[in-house]
Amino acid sequence: MRTSRVVTDSCNYFPSFCKFSSSFPAPKCSSLRPSGPSLLSPTHLSKPQNSLLLFLRSHLKPYFTTSDLLRVLKKMHFNPHLAHFDLQVFYWATNKEGFRHDHTTYEWIIRSLALRYQFPEMQKVLDDIAASPCPCSEGIFSCPRLEAIYIAVINSYCRVSRVNEAMVVFEKMCKFIDGKPPVVACNILLSALVKTGRIESAKGFYDRMLRIRVFPDVYTFNILINGLCRAGDLGSAFGVLREMRSRGCKANVVSYNTLIRGLCGQKKVEQGIELSYEMLAAGCMPSIATYEILFERLISQGKAATAVGMLMDFAGRGAVPPGLDYFNLVAALCRAGEVGSAMELVNGMWDKGYVPNVVSCTTLLDGLGREGNWEEAAGLMSKMLDHDILPDTVTYNLVLEGMCNKGRAVEAERIRLLAIRKRLDSDAVTYNIIFDGFCKEGRVEEGVRVVDEMLDKDFIHDLRVYNRLMARLNKARKPAEHNQS
Repeated sequence: MRTSRVVTDSCNYFPSFCKFSSSFPAPKCSSLRPSGPSLLSPTHLSKPQNSLLLFLRSHLKPYFTTSDLLRVLKKMHFNPHLAHFDLQVFYWATNKEGFRHDHTTYEWIIRSLALRYQFPEMQKVLDDIAASPCPCSEGIFSCPRLEAIYIAVINSYCRVSRVNEAMVVFEKMCKFIDGKPPVVACNILLSALVKTGRIESAKGFYDRMLRIRVFPDVYTFNILINGLCRAGDLGSAFGVLREMRSRGCKANVVSYNTLIRGLCGQKKVEQGIELSYEMLAAGCMPSIATYEILFERLISQGKAATAVGMLMDFAGRGAVPPGLDYFNLVAALCRAGEVGSAMELVNGMWDKGYVPNVVSCTTLLDGLGREGNWEEAAGLMSKMLDHDILPDTVTYNLVLEGMCNKGRAVEAERIRLLAIRKRLDSDAVTYNIIFDGFCKEGRVEEGVRVVDEMLDKDFIHDLRVYNRLMARLNKARKPAEHNQS
């Protein structure tokens, strides 16, 4: 009885909604389609519809404005139980006496329907806009927000590659808005044509833009360049670049990167490098993507040395973006046995302020270790630690072991202590490597200090292990004493 009274009160409060909801189809995502007589009585209301009535009653006055309705629609959007009723509420308000939608409610419902890809419903609302213009239209002039509404519809069609339907909406927009269509709408259509492989149609649409005096911007030209490069028509793509300059539109990094990628795709990497210098001369700084495109092609052609020369040259000009990762270049040099060149690259870039990442350094350490060049490896490790670049434990222990095998246990211990200060702790393997190194060199006192530290760190768990370590130290002491005598 209590629920029935609440429903009855709600229906008395919004009688027009109760009547309207009986004939309006339920959303496809809901299985709660109204049934029964044309005039919906309280007993025929489903639980979701009753919740909606209560929601409207608590958030809307009997006489409300478009601002009030928009606020309610936004709240419904974030309510999973009510979001799918937004179109039903929108049309209920349409039929309410004295109420008239404006661009705010039209745009909101269009965008909501676009997100759900409800194209027939979206077209119906678009036709309603044409039949019942926004109240803010002044005389013969259309609403200034009409463009944004049409752009939202065009974009929703283009996202799912329904370009022909987007074109129909574009034609409607040209008919109902004041003046020329916005370049944003044209770019959306142009991009959709390119993505669907209709490059000739894209050229024709661009020509139409010029005929109706829609001035292309940098995005327009970049879309065309991308489409032509994907089609393998580099000549026309560079023609667009020239036209871009002739119209006073400055090419950006996307323009150049697209052309460079196109050249590299056709194995014209030398021309790609030339274009990178041209973009720098034009005042356009290369991006990380610029280098990655060129490095990938040069490495695949076995021309890592050319990439190194180019990178060092650009670094000298201050044209290398922060965060550039040249790991692939270091790895390619190491794979080719040119570890010395890789070392020169890392040190050269480091000296110019381009600090390598831990992956590049680890790769170089591995290359130096394979060549047995532990002195260089130790120097690189120290430099890494000084710059708070901490290697992984395996690489770290391999370098220490290499140093100890070369009779450089003291230097290995210095690196270990530096690593501890940088919060790279030693593990059991580390201690055993250093201990073995001191034993081989007969450095008993240093070995004792290592054992004491192992005890403090709880790496020696029983007396037998301790006795075995001390026995090794005693064995190492005798050759040392013999050498001194």
